[in-house]
Amino acid sequence: METRHISSIALFANVRKPGPVETAAALAPWIRARGLECRVPADLASLLPGEMPSPEDDVLNADLVVVLGGDGTTLTVARKLARRRGVMLTVRFGSFGFLAEVEPEKVEIALEQVLAGDCNLEVRPMLSTTRLCGGKVVEEHPALNDVALVRGGSSRLVKIEAFLNDSPLAVYSGDGVLVSTATGSTGYNLAAGGPIVHPTLDAYIITPICPHALHFRSLVVPGESRLVLRMAETDGEAQTSVDGQITFPLRHGDELQVRQSPFGARFITLPGRPTIYDKVRLRLRWGERLL
Repeated sequence: METRHISSIALFANVRKPGPVETAAALAPWIRARGLECRVPADLASLLPGEMPSPEDDVLNADLVVVLGGDGTTLTVARKLARRRGVMLTVRFGSFGFLAEVEPEKVEIALEQVLAGDCNLEVRPMLSTTRLCGGKVVEEHPALNDVALVRGGSSRLVKIEAFLNDSPLAVYSGDGVLVSTATGSTGYNLAAGGPIVHPTLDAYIITPICPHALHFRSLVVPGESRLVLRMAETDGEAQTSVDGQITFPLRHGDELQVRQSPFGARFITLPGRPTIYDKVRLRLRWGERLL
């Protein structure tokens, strides 16, 4: 990967945990000692003695963003960076760490590799989620992991009409429908019985959640597919969740459009690091005996 243009590095951290903040405190002077500009958002700067906050636009426009946290932190940063084509180096502070590239104790070594150009760029497809009410767009969000349309507070099943590429696909009856990227296939999709898909694959997955019929199964569709979801009942209401972090309702008459985003999440990968298959084997314990 060509990295001669890197002159600024931003630090994003899960400020609710001490580990990411402590690592950021050590990284900031390390970055500046190498003649690079270090940009820190306000929430993190307030926890670092003597650190001045950078405007959010400057942080998001840095040549490289180092993400210190779990997969949830990475999802948040990925959505912020998507339209800016920002590049992330992810540092593992969570439990599963499917989105993490490097362990905290090796972050400085990893940055040396990146600055020397000894790294690669991996682009992960994302989803674009649009809610229409009365035919008008009322909100739109990118998603790196998934979009879930699930029943609200009621214990009743929801019925959701699905249309793929303008043709009827199914009427799902159950707890809801999950639309997952290949990256998100190891998250909610896996728990709902969906398949694991290589994260760079140009495809996404439609998985029924606790369907009220045994014949419903996950469907892997090409990335250019266009999916529309609607409530099939006049008195029904469902809750939409984007990456498990952004929520809004979907009522009868509303329409949820899901398609692949024109923007992807851009991750730094390092030679010799575990592959997705290694992570599946280690994180999901596929290499262990059950008895």
